[in-house]
Amino acid sequence: MPCLNKIYHTFTSVLVACLLLAAAGPVCADPVLWKIQSKQNAVYLFGSIHIADASVYPLRPAIENAYKDSDVLVVEADETQADQVKLNEILVTRGFYTGTETIADHIGKDTMQMLHKFLEKTGIPYATVARMRPGLIAITLTVARIVQLGYSPELGIDRYFINKARKDAKPIQQLETAEGQMDLMLSFSDDDLLLKHTVVSLDEMDDMFKELMAAWKSGDSSKIEAVMLTDQLKEHPEFEALYRRLFDDRNIAMTSKISDMLGQTKNYFVVVGAGHLVGKKGIVSLIKKRNYTIELLK
Repeated sequence: MPCLNKIYHTFTSVLVACLLLAAAGPVCADPVLWKIQSKQNAVYLFGSIHIADASVYPLRPAIENAYKDSDVLVVEADETQADQVKLNEILVTRGFYTGTETIADHIGKDTMQMLHKFLEKTGIPYATVARMRPGLIAITLTVARIVQLGYSPELGIDRYFINKARKDAKPIQQLETAEGQMDLMLSFSDDDLLLKHTVVSLDEMDDMFKELMAAWKSGDSSKIEAVMLTDQLKEHPEFEALYRRLFDDRNIAMTSKISDMLGQTKNYFVVVGAGHLVGKKGIVSLIKKRNYTIELLK
């Protein structure tokens, strides 16, 4: 069974199509930072890359200053706050087929061929994943691919600010939980669709990283939306239902929690996957529809 800690550190990347960084020099990136202002307080929104390398740092001063101006750090999920017993229970009971069932019994011939081709290319034996359900296969293959590409969740933006907040004794809150995210990945009913999406995304991961990180570093929200969402949906419209659960439904829930922070007496620094901020159904658009004052900080 794959290591649970490694699985959690990397499965978030599956949810956001694995925003990573191509090699670049150590200069300040210029990713998007938003500020939502109420009469009582401010909420800063910063789009995260969950897995990266050292070349994403240093962050520009406006981002560091927004963190310093905030009383509370908010992240999608902090795995150190997870109930490890519950996480393991979800993984064991929901991640594998029972009896003699294998993934081959639950997906179509074409998707099975795609899986075998990807496994051969990456050197992963089919026996390793044969009894896994698609959600766990997605997590496991993402772990393997990220290791091959040489990236680490320890250098991701979330981890950077979580470590910083602990050092500063700043409270850390969550928009979601590790248990909830793991449950989401293991609860999709369309096995074939999820596995097809996994193989397609991982097959294109290296090139996607380069495009996504160039867009993230330059603060190009339209490009992030195109690479992460619209381009793939144009090519694979069958993924729409999957994206609705991975992005749209979660955006609504997270926006509601962010709205609850406004009007409080504390300032909040919210770090959320960059893919959740962009597009007509992204958190920024949803916040604007609630008539809050929101500005882009340079």
